[in-house]
Amino acid sequence: LEAVLAEMDRRADNPAPVPAPERTWVDDLFAGPRPVDEDDDPIEQGEEWARFDALLADGVDERQAYAEAFGKDVDKVRREEAIVRLRDEGFTGRSFEELARGAYRVRLEEDYFAAEAATNGYLLNSQGVARGIDPRELWRQNETYARKWASDELLEWWDERGRITFAQFQEELLTGSNAARFRTGGETWQQ
Repeated sequence: LEAVLAEMDRRADNPAPVPAPERTWVDDLFAGPRPVDEDDDPIEQGEEWARFDALLADGVDERQAYAEAFGKDVDKVRREEAIVRLRDEGFTGRSFEELARGAYRVRLEEDYFAAEAATNGYLLNSQGVARGIDPRELWRQNETYARKWASDELLEWWDERGRITFAQFQEELLTGSNAARFRTGGETWQQ
């Protein structure tokens, strides 16, 4: 108890440093603040930045506003941002597709372990166990394969959290949305 109290006193006297604010995608694209004049107006590409700020004030999405203000393709802007973010996270590859595949493999592993914990290891139905199916294949193969060999517990887990495909994962990387993550056609995994 004395050691714990001493450590608490030590930490109170030396608080942890406050982390720096996170960089945004705009910071990554321009590597620094926009240059401004004495009136705090952007100097370089002033009209474009003014249009960007006006679009943001109107409630337009940042990426859409940037693309519109600077005459760029919004999909290309999103792709460039995703590439920067994936490389910052340590993924390697020459293209968005290669970087996304590496991140997708990590996501599948995370989902696998979360499902395994939630189902107490019951990922396969009795036929899947009898056939010696690798439970990880339920994430790597198509929906028909997954439904055929998944346990009821896993199907229920997918109903609650979804079973993301690579196409949906790419969309999530590009738009930040995971609305399409769940099933198609309104069916549940249990149906």
